[in-house]
Parts: sequence; structure tokens; C-alpha cells
Amino acid sequence: TTIVLDTRHHTHTHESFEAAVSAAASVVAAAWKRRDLVRLVTTAGWDSGVDAGHGHAERLLDELARVKTVQPGTLRGAIAGLGRSGSGAVVVVTGTLPDAELGSLAAAATVGRHALTIVACTRRSNGGEVIALDGPGGFAEAWNRVMMSRKAARPGVMVGAPR
Repeated sequence: TTIVLDTRHHTHTHESFEAAVSAAASVVAAAWKRRDLVRLVTTAGWDSGVDAGHGHAERLLDELARVKTVQPGTLRGAIAGLGRSGSGAVVVVTGTLPDAELGSLAAAATVGRHALTIVACTRRSNGGEVIALDGPGGFAEAWNRVMMSRKAARPGVMVGAPR
């Protein structure tokens, strides 16, 4: 599981950035519990590398506790840096994105064998698979709804979700 955290200042309010960091931490914790390989990448260029285990998960959670918003970086660049040969889940956690950038993310994710999920920490609806965190149920409910719809669309494929 790869988590790409958008740390660009212009995509977040203070509240949406806090929600994004919390969502990223939830995905790290869920992936660790499933004993997945986990990688955390930020748009500022920080990359944890791929690893598993308690020590790696703690290091990622420590990084998330320190992360701040910055100006440089692009989501498309962060996703392109993941490589074309990888496989597995890619969870992009962001704030408000223009429709054009949101559309280009989906196109970037079709390269390779990555399964892309976008977690938007502000209201966004463009018909794509975007988990909006501004609803009353919060991240866990929205995440579980999308993961269950994926499972229903692909019978026989097990999909984990943070609980």
C-alpha cells in the first residue's frame, strides 16, 4: 500500500490538512495490521521507501506527526515517481483540487498495475472514485463504502479497510 500525501499549502485549509494527515495515518495503521508493505510519499518529495513491520509503521506515524504544508511539488509528479512496474493500492490524500488535476491523477494511475483511490478532505464530486471526508460519518465510513463497492464490483477479490 502506498499513501501519497498532498502537502501543498494551496490545496488545504488548516482543517482539511489535519483531516488528510489523520486519514493517511489511518491507512498506514490499517496496512500495517494487514502486514502489507507500506510506503509513504509526500508532494514535498519525502519518500519512506517500501517496508513492513512495527518499526516502519512507527516511523511513518512519526513523520505524519511532524509533517507541515509547503509550497513545492505536484501530485502528478509524486504519482509518476512511484514507478510504472509497481502494483497494489495507491491512496492519494489531498485537499481541494481543480477538476483538471483530479482528472490527470486518474490518467496517471492507469499506468502500471496500481489501484488508485483519492481521498479528498473537502467536498468534491466529479463522478470519479473520490472519498470525501466532509460527511457526517467521517473517513472510516466513507472508506468502507468505497471498499465495499469495489469488492462487489470484483467478486472474489478481498479488499481490506481500516476499521
